[in-house]
Amino acid sequence: MTPKLRALVVLVLLLTLPLPAYAYLDPQTGSMIVSGLVAFVAAVGMGVQAYWHKLISLVRRPRGRGEPPGLGKDESIKG
Repeated sequence: MTPKLRALVVLVLLLTLPLPAYAYLDPQTGSMIVSGLVAFVAAVGMGVQAYWHKLISLVRRPRGRGEPPGLGKDESIKG
């Protein structure tokens, strides 16, 4: 076994050993975590809503140069 491989194996074994955690999370901390997740989802939703048309224009294929927006190929302008 090469020294690099041996060091990698030792490092992986040290990182996978469980260590005791002397910590306590009270109910208020859990509530703060949940409210933070809800706020994150709301912020992402507002960002998508604000840039919806730009996101859709990236997905759709571009229209021809002479075609006005909103009209298909078989429709004509009546005026």
